[in-house]
Amino acid sequence: MLGHASRGAPGLAHPLHPCNPGPVLRTRSAPHSSPRRLALALSLVLAGCGEFDEPVPLGDPEPVTITHAFGALALPPMEDNAGRCVSWRLDNEEALYVQSVQLANEGSFHHSNWIVVPEDSYPGADGYWECASRGFEEIGATQKGTVLFAQSTQSYDETQRLADGAVIKIPPRHKIVGLLHTLNTAPRVTESRLWLSLELIHPRAVVSVVSPLTMQYHDLDIPGERESRFTGNCDLSLAYNALTLQPLALRLHYILPHYHYLGNYFDVQVVGGELDGQSVYRLEGFNGEGNGRTFDPPLELPGATGLRFTCGYDNWRDQRIRWGNGEGEMCVMLALVESDAILGASVDAFNHIVAVQDGIYYNEGLCLSAA
Repeated sequence: MLGHASRGAPGLAHPLHPCNPGPVLRTRSAPHSSPRRLALALSLVLAGCGEFDEPVPLGDPEPVTITHAFGALALPPMEDNAGRCVSWRLDNEEALYVQSVQLANEGSFHHSNWIVVPEDSYPGADGYWECASRGFEEIGATQKGTVLFAQSTQSYDETQRLADGAVIKIPPRHKIVGLLHTLNTAPRVTESRLWLSLELIHPRAVVSVVSPLTMQYHDLDIPGERESRFTGNCDLSLAYNALTLQPLALRLHYILPHYHYLGNYFDVQVVGGELDGQSVYRLEGFNGEGNGRTFDPPLELPGATGLRFTCGYDNWRDQRIRWGNGEGEMCVMLALVESDAILGASVDAFNHIVAVQDGIYYNEGLCLSAA
């Protein structure tokens, strides 16, 4: 992780240099990002200053990374909790342009989703809190702001990095809320810590602003003691056209899959256009690591009308498994895209078996999209 600020360190910039922040902040970030530190970091970014170690020419501003430590979280023995939240108020007077997000933890964070919302949403102190106590609900939060990051299942240290110049924009006076799924399998209380880092770039270095595209297969019905796969064929063009009056236009920047420990396969294919049927992301097996893929350069999808996503499972248990936390499974794709509309799609009904091949049961369901 990133180091503490230090006083009187050798090699300080000249005290009259406009990029010299003085002894308050000497490294790229501090583990506890107070409002003053964040405001100072932002002012240096906007002034064209870089990592606070050397003066940077104003015509070539460098990224600045800030890190926030959320502190220790005590987890009761044998607890499986998907209703805990954590927040970080940014106190940003200007928009922030985030090129990279890094999440690190000491374990027991099964997965988490991170959303940017106006700072007056879900009022209360920063830190850990029960989501229900402030009326937090994920879909509603996303509609207030935008998706920032999603953690792969059981990953300890994961970075979501976009191509140079591609960013997630955080508007002024916003905060970050994480929806946490924690899992303590030990018969005793354990503690774990959590850190979130943002790499910020200067506005004039921004080439494109991305938005989230999510696809989910809710109508999972995973049979016991066999392998199965579930595919959603999702037409995005109708919802897009209804909102923009234009044909679907997407550029893929990033894809992240999400399933639990029974998952053994994930695939995303293009539907329609010049890349029809081409797989743009594939993952086989489960590894508990960060599995996001960055497209650099971003992938154009000329003439495409949608995407087809598939989740596969090897259910060695003797019972059927459905969507859910804990003993349940999930099938989710998060993509970050350039688009004139924020899109989402889900399979909520009409799951059925369409084929059995080499012992694998293939399922499909009705995919509906919205913008």
